[in-house]
Amino acid sequence: MYKGRTKFNAAMSDYILAFSISIGFLIATVASHYYEEASWVKIGLSIMLLISLGGILETFTSFITLEKDELKLRRSFKCLVVKRSDISKVSNDKGCPTFLVLHNNTKIEIPSVGENGVANSIRAWVRATSK
Repeated sequence: MYKGRTKFNAAMSDYILAFSISIGFLIATVASHYYEEASWVKIGLSIMLLISLGGILETFTSFITLEKDELKLRRSFKCLVVKRSDISKVSNDKGCPTFLVLHNNTKIEIPSVGENGVANSIRAWVRATSK
């Protein structure tokens, strides 16, 4: 039975980075309206502000949960449930995102939750036998 960590969320540094970028675009957008910059600058900064706010939502909603017989993950506002028995291996090459490889050779990218040991935790969870 797996007794390690079962819930993985984004690291505090991810939250700080997302908020910092959004605040920067907010200040730039307000300044462009205040100083009456060209309309394309206002539109561009407003779009970047909306994209950065979407990044904050993505950071807050991404997670990985290891339950008794299934792995739940949320990435890009989509929730996915994978059974333990469907996972063939966990691919974790240096400099590349972590993937789950299923028995039918489907690859599922694991959300970046700011943890280096996520792949090892998932491997240990897959190997653990339920009793």
